[in-house]
Order: sequence, then C-alpha cells, then structure tokens
Amino acid sequence: MSDRTAKFTCHWQSTPRLLTKKIGSAMNTMAEAAADRAIKSTLTEREIEVLRTWLICDTKLAAARTLFISSATVNTHITRIRDKYEAAGRAANTKAALLARALQDGLITVEEL
Repeated sequence: MSDRTAKFTCHWQSTPRLLTKKIGSAMNTMAEAAADRAIKSTLTEREIEVLRTWLICDTKLAAARTLFISSATVNTHITRIRDKYEAAGRAANTKAALLARALQDGLITVEEL
C-alpha cells in the first residue's frame, strides 16, 4: 500500500469518528435546548412571576410585599422552582445560580435587573 493510499484510508476511516463527534455534540445541544423548554413549560406563570420579582428585589420579604403575599409563600415558590431545575439536571442552589438559569431560559433580561 502506498503512502497516498494509506493517508486516504486513514482519513476515510477517521471520518465516521468525526461525524459521530459532531452528531454527539449536536445531540447534546438539542438535549440542552429540550431541557430549557422543559423548564419553561413546567414553571407556572405564578412561579415565573415570583422568581422574577425575587430576582429584582433584594430579599424574599421585599418580593412578598411587592406581590402582596407572605415571605413563606415566596419561599415555597422558590423551593418548587429549585426542585424543577434539579429534576431537569440543572441545579440552582443559590440566588446567583437561579439568576443564571432565568437569564439562560429567557425568563428575565439583564435590563430588568
């Protein structure tokens, strides 16, 4: 086998691996997009409203006053939201992590903060 044939064979043999990597990468991106849509569809309108208000306010008490609910109710909503993110494989255990998720999912914009 000549060097030229060997190069052609090696290149041809590596092509399926490259395609597999590209397809795998595309599938991961699609899976992430599906996870984002899953979160948006599982969060209720009220949960989104509470999350957005809490992210804009300094405290849960301030968010509660803005929404005319108790801070315990805000806490319950935030806990449920965190549980839903956890179930989607996108844990958000802190306010900063929830802010990042909300920005990624288009639930809030930087300008609103």
